[in-house]
Amino acid sequence: MIDNLKRELGVPGLVINIKLADIEALTKQQTKLSFLEALRSAIESFISDGSKSESPLWIMQELPKEYGLPDNVDAPTASEKVRELLKSVRTHLED
Repeated sequence: MIDNLKRELGVPGLVINIKLADIEALTKQQTKLSFLEALRSAIESFISDGSKSESPLWIMQELPKEYGLPDNVDAPTASEKVRELLKSVRTHLED
C-alpha cells in the first residue's frame, strides 16, 4: 500500500521507516484521515507547497541556481526537482 502511493506520487525510492503497529495505532475509528491519506497529504505538501519560507519548493524557487535550475523556474519544474531529490537514497522520513 505504501509502495503504491509512493509510485503514484512519483517518489518510488522514498524510504519510509514505520512499524505496522504504529500504522495501526494511528488508524483508529475516530481518526479523520487514514494513515495513507495523511501520508499522501504530507508528501504532496512537501513536494508542491511553496507558501512557507524554507519549504522545499520555496527554496527551489528562491535559489534555483543552487539546484541547477533556471532563474525564473516555474512551480512544476521546481516540484519535479523536489521529487528528484526525494528519490535519492539519502532521503528518509522517519517515525
